[in-house]
Amino acid sequence: MTRWQVYWSIWACGSFLTFLGPEIYALCTNVENTLSFTVWDLEGGQPGDPITKWTSTHVLFGGVLTVVLLWLIGHLVFGVWRNWK
Repeated sequence: MTRWQVYWSIWACGSFLTFLGPEIYALCTNVENTLSFTVWDLEGGQPGDPITKWTSTHVLFGGVLTVVLLWLIGHLVFGVWRNWK
C-alpha cells in the first residue's frame, strides 16, 4: 500500500467510526444528541417544517451536502473521474 492508501483508509475508517459510534449511542439514549437534531437545532428549524420556513442556511447546507454526496457516489461507487488527469 502507498502512504496515500494508508492515509485514506485510516481517514475513512476513523470518520465512519467517529460518526457511527456516537450516533448509535445518541439514538439509543437521547435523540436530541444526534447529528440531525443538532443540525436542525443550529439552523433554527424543526423537522417537518415546510420548505417555505427553511432558512437560507438550511438550503445552502442541503445543497452543499447534495453535491458532496453525489460526487462521492460517482467517485467511490461508479469510479467516475478515476482516470482523470
